[in-house]
Amino acid sequence: MNNFINLEERSGFGTSFAKNLRRQGKIPVSVYSGNVHVLASMDQKQVENLVSRKEIQTYKASLAGKEYSVIIREVQYDPITLKVRHVDMLSLDNMKKKVRVKIPLTYINKDLSPGIKKGGILNALTNTLTIIVEAGAIPSCFVVDLQKYELDNSIHVKDIQNLPSDLKLIHFTVESTIATLVSPSKPKS
Repeated sequence: MNNFINLEERSGFGTSFAKNLRRQGKIPVSVYSGNVHVLASMDQKQVENLVSRKEIQTYKASLAGKEYSVIIREVQYDPITLKVRHVDMLSLDNMKKKVRVKIPLTYINKDLSPGIKKGGILNALTNTLTIIVEAGAIPSCFVVDLQKYELDNSIHVKDIQNLPSDLKLIHFTVESTIATLVSPSKPKS
């Protein structure tokens, strides 16, 4: 898997400039590094490849002769076509600095879950958790092992296997429910 991305410097901004970029097969990108905001663009196919990944990954980005270590912070999509319109990247230039990131949840061992074996349905209440953590300690995803859950069990933040102890949760506590295993509903007769 290639973790190198090539960014091109761009000087313009605004709606008409961004539309023109997209017509050329490029996507506007903003790289945030400390108090500096760098405008760039990158190839649309490369962007689509990056945003299709389910885990957070660190990439080496080259822009105007300078290298950055970056993660994708946010992706904006067209509400109708669902094509990528803009990407925000966060530079991890200081690995001790606290950063706010969304971490995806990954559910494993669904086939071993007693509740799912009985026909239960995993009802994920969220797909991500927003946290504040040191840049050098950003997990690629949070893992929830389902093999011990029965029907009508709730899964909480504290049940995440790789939950770092030094993170700060945003909008959730360790007792918050992130998913439930529910019984399938019976058809009405």
